[in-house]
Amino acid sequence: MSQPQLTPQITSQELPAIDGRALESLAAVVLERSGLTLPDDRRSELSSWLKTRIAEVGLDNFDQYLTLLTAGPLRGEEFQAILEHVSPCTAAFFDHERQLKAFESSILPGLLEARKESRQLRLFCPACGRGETAYTLAMIVHRCLGVRLMDWCVEIYGCDLNHAAIDAASRGVYGSEIASSVPEIVRLRYFTQHGERYAVNDEITQMLGFEAIDLRDRAGIARHGSWDAIVCRDTLGHFEPQIREGVLGMFHDLLADDGVLMVGESEILPIEATSFTPLPDRAAAAYRKV
Repeated sequence: MSQPQLTPQITSQELPAIDGRALESLAAVVLERSGLTLPDDRRSELSSWLKTRIAEVGLDNFDQYLTLLTAGPLRGEEFQAILEHVSPCTAAFFDHERQLKAFESSILPGLLEARKESRQLRLFCPACGRGETAYTLAMIVHRCLGVRLMDWCVEIYGCDLNHAAIDAASRGVYGSEIASSVPEIVRLRYFTQHGERYAVNDEITQMLGFEAIDLRDRAGIARHGSWDAIVCRDTLGHFEPQIREGVLGMFHDLLADDGVLMVGESEILPIEATSFTPLPDRAAAAYRKV
């Protein structure tokens, strides 16, 4: 009996190049599904990844892939795969050093002093990626409060549209790459090492909660209540103006009256954000609501 003939699987090298038309079609899908614009500096990298991905899922060209992404039964799962390559969040532990120093030396002490009666502190990290910024803030709060922490209720909430990133944040386990961004004294204090992996200690993780949610879901975000500080770095500029204005409006509504919005150090809030005023310390890249 003759053996059945197997159809050879197409390789990424055999696929046609991902041209500008294809990337514009993809950019339109990303914008509709997430509100994010496709960064120009990632288009070349994304083009290479797309060729490999199309071959991996057994398709012949980009048009077939676009159908999978927009109409196929796996469109949700496939969009999550793309988010790994278009998400603006590339945070590391303790990055934005000048901003963190301003937070620890002035912003956080001011918030704690104003809340010394209620002993409640609530921080929000939208577009948190894999949780590095949220955990960093928790470690700073722990360091500032010291033994007083047991008398306080500290809640830090991180959200992101990327499900894989949120799963990683919820686990709180990171690779050996943290050695380059986390000082040794901090690693010894707040992480437990397992081979080449580092797990954030329970005294930190118990302050945090993570959720996969779209920042355009105002009702879903609002159900968590108001916040004393919102830390949203290097994300607002990736939204189209109308969506960015809506997100900023939501942040304004959810901040406490004396709350603080912190953005990326290179970001300046757009002209439409007249409901916020910058703090005097420019290194803080922080705003209070008007």
